Amino acid sequence: MSLAPHDWEQHYRDENTQWDLGIPAPPLVRASGLLAPVRTVVVGSGTGQDALSLASRGFDVTGVDFAPSAVRIANENATKRKLAARFIQADVLTLPGDDAPWQLWVEHTCFCAIDPGQRDAYVEAAHRSLAPGGNLLALFYAHKREGGPPFATTRAEVEMRFGKHFDLLSMEIPEDSIERRRGDELLALFKRK
Repeated sequence: MSLAPHDWEQHYRDENTQWDLGIPAPPLVRASGLLAPVRTVVVGSGTGQDALSLASRGFDVTGVDFAPSAVRIANENATKRKLAARFIQADVLTLPGDDAPWQLWVEHTCFCAIDPGQRDAYVEAAHRSLAPGGNLLALFYAHKREGGPPFATTRAEVEMRFGKHFDLLSMEIPEDSIERRRGDELLALFKRK
């Protein structure tokens, strides 16, 4: 896989989207159920499964993705389900946009898709895009394989990178991950400093 926007688009055109679960990630559904519905951005939103799950529970959701096809499919899914979520094409590293600041940033396998050399820029974008005291809810794909994307990460890296701008409220290896990712995910909740 490549990191350029047109390459992500090609994956959608080729229907080569093995990262798309086709359902909202169970750990995110569980964890977000403990949060009050607020203005939310879902980064790397793909076809919108996680964003639409939040929208169905009253969150004011904007999904952001690189690939135009992902954005189109997500908007179609929102229309079919009659959910008030919107999806835009943008680079998460350049957020915020006109809609910021958000009160919740939701991440699911976006961090692992970013070149490790750009991860600090990702954290800074999240910090910039969130209102003071806003939360960042993340399901990191913390596998140990070489290469990428998805690129590997560890709990220590996540704590180090996010710790500059966020207070860690909780982190766990979720037991309710989908089977092929069980043991390779970290569910974390941060609060913006």
